[in-house]
Amino acid sequence: MKRQTCSHNSFTQSILPRISSAIIAVAIATMTVIFVSGCGAGQADSSGGGGGNVGTNGAQDIGLFRKILDEGGIPGEASLDANGFFSEHYTQLPPPDCGSPICLQAMLAVNRDWIWGDYRATLQLAFNTTIDISTLEAKPLDLVVVVDTSGSMATDQKMTYAKQGIHMLIDGLDPEDRMALISYDTDVRVLSELQSVEDATALHDAVDRLVPIGMTNFHGGLQTGLQTAADSVSTDRETRVIMLSDGVPTQGITSTTTILEMAEGYIADGIGLTTIGMGLDFNVELMRGLAERGAGNFYFLENSAAIEEVFAEELKYFVTPIADSVSMEVRSGKGYLLGEVSGTKFWETKNYGGMLTIPTLFLAGRIGEEDPGPGRRGGGSSFFVELLPDASQADGDTMVTEITFTYRLRETDEIKEQKVRIEYPGIPGEVPQGGYYSNEAMVKNNAVYNIYQGLLKACRTAETSHNHALWILEELEKTALQWNERYDDDDIADDLALIQQFQGNLRSLGATPLDPVEYPHGYYAGDDMYYGCSITNRPGSPVSLPTALLMALL
Repeated sequence: MKRQTCSHNSFTQSILPRISSAIIAVAIATMTVIFVSGCGAGQADSSGGGGGNVGTNGAQDIGLFRKILDEGGIPGEASLDANGFFSEHYTQLPPPDCGSPICLQAMLAVNRDWIWGDYRATLQLAFNTTIDISTLEAKPLDLVVVVDTSGSMATDQKMTYAKQGIHMLIDGLDPEDRMALISYDTDVRVLSELQSVEDATALHDAVDRLVPIGMTNFHGGLQTGLQTAADSVSTDRETRVIMLSDGVPTQGITSTTTILEMAEGYIADGIGLTTIGMGLDFNVELMRGLAERGAGNFYFLENSAAIEEVFAEELKYFVTPIADSVSMEVRSGKGYLLGEVSGTKFWETKNYGGMLTIPTLFLAGRIGEEDPGPGRRGGGSSFFVELLPDASQADGDTMVTEITFTYRLRETDEIKEQKVRIEYPGIPGEVPQGGYYSNEAMVKNNAVYNIYQGLLKACRTAETSHNHALWILEELEKTALQWNERYDDDDIADDLALIQQFQGNLRSLGATPLDPVEYPHGYYAGDDMYYGCSITNRPGSPVSLPTALLMALL
């Protein structure tokens, strides 16, 4: 039987958070945590307090993942972005105490994998700052909104959601801000040139007149929006573009590579770009890639509740660039290799070393709220690095990693450097009783990382075996329930609901849990059914697993 193919939907949208006085700027993945050396096995050390959040850019939610589950579907790997998943989890930041305006923070966890119980050592890398968010003056904003009005926007209330969100944007701007509105379908139309929002009636009227029709000239709409923003770039103002789309490019230039290259030219001139996806059929790599390159957020508008979270709640954030030319060089100790990295697309690993380069770091914080509460937090993301043990090479060396962090401080143009060395007294590959956490915050962060890895494995496995995916989720649920019985965390409770919903969808399609014949980390060999399409709510026709394996070799 011919294997079905699945179009990998683009997911998460991106809209730039803003200060209550003047700016929708990119609110991005804040990374929190502090490394505290000298903690023994099973102990945790907490410094308490907290500095300002610092973020990079990219996905801020897993809205597409939830949307697929809500419709009874089986989400694929592309719908579960690490940055988006981590951003939906809140962690209190320890204080930055490195003696520099921006601090690289690092934490280590040594414990067991939540599904198979294997050894797992995880390094978390993050940033925070001593800069007081309240002391920074916000610049007036030039905002260009580019909205998809192609025919497909008429379905599933997508145009209604888009209009409601843009109306909220207009109402959230300050009198000194300016906004332009551009629509694109088969053609591109500039509905409103960049103008003051002091009298916003004309802008609201233009939004009300939006009608879905025609094809999707994505390249034309984006280029017009970026050029409109470029014509007004000024050091005295923030310049941002928000791009909304529900589909893939079908008119004009449709190449993802060409579109990304075009956008990069404008982004290099200091224009922020954020993207918002709607529906289940848009290009995930394109929309997420634009936000990652454009110092912006990437969101998915899955329902009416998301409108409030994305377009209104996110306006409470204040985010401004504080550093650029950022790099992080990581060298592992003799007893470890650097493995898979989650939370960034800019990491390069080479055996005992790794390098991360980031265009810009941003100060991000929710105005007037100590606890962000539920929903899109826009500030909990981190980088997680898997550490692969090699005790035969350790030779008594206790160093796990040594990290060199450099950046250019925007305010003064100073080049700053910080070195962090992480040591662990235990034997690589051995898990101490109760596990090891270099900081108390890592207890929860390690739980979040394990849940993400479990969901990701279930998504990947569901492409070939719904039964095995269900088994993975059941094992993940058992450990997550045990953890939350002890710590009672709202984030983990929400994750458990997703795990259980995922299981329910698999069972409704006939899956029954089947303990796999384990090769390393659960590769399955046995009698099961193969499903060729897992990212949408329409599973492919089942065929026997051996047939699927044969097709994979072709």
